[in-house]
Amino acid sequence: MTKKIKKIPLAERISSLLRMHREIVKFCLLFTLYIGTFFGLFILATVYMLKPLVALNVFTAKSVQIAAKLLGMHASASSSYLTVKGFSIEVITECTGLFAAFVFLACVLAYPTKIMKKVFGIIAGIFVIYILNIMRMICLIMVGIWTPQHFDFVHVYLWEGVFIIVVLMLWLVWLDKVVKDVRKVAVSG
Repeated sequence: MTKKIKKIPLAERISSLLRMHREIVKFCLLFTLYIGTFFGLFILATVYMLKPLVALNVFTAKSVQIAAKLLGMHASASSSYLTVKGFSIEVITECTGLFAAFVFLACVLAYPTKIMKKVFGIIAGIFVIYILNIMRMICLIMVGIWTPQHFDFVHVYLWEGVFIIVVLMLWLVWLDKVVKDVRKVAVSG
């Protein structure tokens, strides 16, 4: 004699899992909403009003110029172009750290915690991303000057991976040091 095992319909199993993990589902949905909104606004800004993005590019180039000068390099910036020792780069929007900031913002905003903890996380996270991006640009300039054959690899692959890790680590540090009630939120539900 074999026992008959009652099969639970797939829809019922999925519904049960969603109920059990509703906080995680809510976070994922909010994260998707925020990231979609940020990139939607970015696309609108790109299509209809380039001035804020151009200003961000110029600001980044000037910031890198100042940092390079503080490090003893002769750097000049003209609009969004930066030149150090004959090596020139154009700072475009993808070079500003804006996309990393979008992902970090979406993570912080989607997480269920007090507004002041979110504000602190956003300010601190954006500042860290900004500083890291300036360091990235200085590193890229040095690579471009000393080993230009490695520039594309360092620019496209190495620093992209670093930024993904940094955004994740920033968010985790914020959860651990600022939010502090992560386990309570994750377990409740």
